[in-house]
Amino acid sequence: MGPHADSGGGGVARLLLAIAALSLLGLLLGLSPPGSGAETVQVDPVIWQFDRDYPGAEGNDGALPVHTVYVKTHDGTDWMSTYDQHPRAVSGPDAVRSLIQVYGGQGIQVAAWFVPAGLDIEAQVRMAEQVIDAGVTALYADLEPFRGFCAQDCQFLADNLWTRVRAERPQARLGVIYDPRAHTWQASATSKWLAQADVALPMCYWDTFAGQGAWGDPGDCVLQAKADLSILAAGKSLEFVPMLQGDSTPERFRTALDATLATGSAHASVWRRGVVSRAVWDLIAGYTALATSPPAPGWELAWGDVDCDGAVTIGDAQKAARFVIDLPVHQASPCPSIGAPVEVAGEAVFWADVGCDGHVGIGDAQKLARALVQLSVTQTEGCPQIGATVRIAEPGAATPSPTATPFAEPTSTATPFAEATPTATPFGEASPTATAAGGGVH
Repeated sequence: MGPHADSGGGGVARLLLAIAALSLLGLLLGLSPPGSGAETVQVDPVIWQFDRDYPGAEGNDGALPVHTVYVKTHDGTDWMSTYDQHPRAVSGPDAVRSLIQVYGGQGIQVAAWFVPAGLDIEAQVRMAEQVIDAGVTALYADLEPFRGFCAQDCQFLADNLWTRVRAERPQARLGVIYDPRAHTWQASATSKWLAQADVALPMCYWDTFAGQGAWGDPGDCVLQAKADLSILAAGKSLEFVPMLQGDSTPERFRTALDATLATGSAHASVWRRGVVSRAVWDLIAGYTALATSPPAPGWELAWGDVDCDGAVTIGDAQKAARFVIDLPVHQASPCPSIGAPVEVAGEAVFWADVGCDGHVGIGDAQKLARALVQLSVTQTEGCPQIGATVRIAEPGAATPSPTATPFAEPTSTATPFAEATPTATPFGEASPTATAAGGGVH
């Protein structure tokens, strides 16, 4: 049908996108509240190869905020000394025990990770169990359905390798490092791997996944990956430890830490030690959740940008919805807290009351979701359109009324967005890119 046939296929498609967006809100409303008093996130660096990850920005681990390192021990049936020429590279269980002693002398624990690959089940089970028995705190499988990883054998390895390791080492702490994008789930057999795990470690590589919806945003990637666990591991309680992109800016890394804390997790990991800049290390060392405060008078941003990150996204709708049902919402300073009084265009309103009706309700979250998929949004006269630039300030003597709105009767207008920007998961497919986790090499 033509471009003007809004009541036909195009209208139905947009309605389905709106339903998908609102369904995503429901997924994220199930996020656990942060742990009691949690104000910071422990970030553990991943070591791929010692000769590639040392010295990095700082060769001395004691000078960095490091509590645990994730060391790669083997790839398929090869110990990492096959590829890594560093004297500390893992050549077998004795080398693992030596690493535990060396790092332990600095107060640092050692977790291990490996790439399952190939069809030699007995050898891979034996190696995994040798690593566990050497005394590591955890063993994580790097699950990726690409060449150089488990490729077309991911499901076979889940059924024959991972279930064996779990059965034969029932007390071991097992985890899965995985690509969180929906188009990889089936080929990776992600749910089967997570079914035997204690820890979920989704790879949130926002710069690598740029242009792929939520995955290209450091905060949205973390939140989306957490929400998707209700699909990938339904009914199973897993520790959530997102693996964050190390070769990024401090500002974007902080956004990912804020989102991690908002999910209720106080732990994250970073890929990888050798690419983290000194500026990002300094951020990690000094990171704490900042209390929010009103922005300076005259601050401009888009109406509906609830988290003040410079754009109206599904994350803003999610935050509004969480607030409505009394789940915690983390706002980065100086963004106002949701429900806080602010002044917009000379009128006192509550922050996130995008409909200007005197209170923050589920209708505000719904309006944001509708706007993002190009469905019409009804605003009261004088209430800014979603996406319009507004100037906000601290409230003066007047405060917003929770029962009456200062704006006139509603008018219906089309959303100002030119294109719909629905999230990719779990309702659509993102275009695949090569993962940064292993880089397609050992």
